[in-house]
Amino acid sequence: MAQMARAVEELGLRAYLGPSYRTHVPYTDGTGPLLHEDEAKGLDGLEQAIAFCRDYENTADGLIRTALLPARIETQTEQTLKLTRQAADELGVPVRLHAAQGLFEVQIIMERTGMRLLPYLDSLGFLNERTFIPHAWTVPGNRHMPEEFGQGDDLALLATSGASVIFCPIPAAHYSVCLEDFDSYREQGVRVVLGTDSAPPNMIRAMDLAMGMTKAHTGSMTSAQGRDLFRAATLEPANALGREDLGRLAPGAQADYFVLDLNGTHIGPHADPIRTLIMNCDGRDITHVVVAGRTIVSDKQIVTVDTSDYQRRAQDFLDKYMAAFSVSDYKHRPTTELFPASFPVR
Repeated sequence: MAQMARAVEELGLRAYLGPSYRTHVPYTDGTGPLLHEDEAKGLDGLEQAIAFCRDYENTADGLIRTALLPARIETQTEQTLKLTRQAADELGVPVRLHAAQGLFEVQIIMERTGMRLLPYLDSLGFLNERTFIPHAWTVPGNRHMPEEFGQGDDLALLATSGASVIFCPIPAAHYSVCLEDFDSYREQGVRVVLGTDSAPPNMIRAMDLAMGMTKAHTGSMTSAQGRDLFRAATLEPANALGREDLGRLAPGAQADYFVLDLNGTHIGPHADPIRTLIMNCDGRDITHVVVAGRTIVSDKQIVTVDTSDYQRRAQDFLDKYMAAFSVSDYKHRPTTELFPASFPVR
């Protein structure tokens, strides 16, 4: 994570960083998903995360801020969650915890505590206005949530606490689930911000998917309006972080902005620029990026660091990463079986 901080500083980006940590590691022996517990390692990870926050908060001329980023809720013990909340409050940093993103974790937490995920977090005092919960779709009322997990108003807990939900449409679509729905969460007082949580980290694509998925789920063409999605990607996350100097162009705010070219033939004619950005454009249509008044991207090229060898290095890393799955796989299957090609490769 220290290397990540150096890379962020060299690029000139703005980031909230922190190492992740967990007390349980998911695995399988072929019979189903299982969890291996090692609380001591998770507590050590939390201590390292706290040390990182103390070392890197407000560094790189204020571009780097820190956060506590425990991994998914089922990979945490009650002790690590309580200590995370305590440390975050003492350090004054936000917390992000992936929760309510799958039925397996609902079942695990129900077995451990007798409660659903969000009521459990609320009982620990974990939820507050500096808490971010990615996904948060496994709540009563969602069409994929079995009634056996009980009834209740989990969204009211989020609204009352001030915690923010991070809607990540890209992985949600890939895993055939969805937060239901973007508008109803907001109408019930829950702040919803947009995230990517996946490759590609393309916020414009995320806005487009959020619009399409919400309209498909609700059957309403007026749902998920472009203005609301754009705010969820800009103003709302800045407000949730307590940063009035981010997410907007205004006197006293940081000079953070991008320039998007609407002249591409793939975009076609346009009227409203925000709807066009969401429905017709892509991150690759961005030509310039400025962070804190410094140009980072010019004419679609990163100008702060040398990227000439980026593609080869990235591919080498991915190849090694994928090969490692054969080592850890319980059957030691080859990557061609673990990651089969869409069509036979000859």
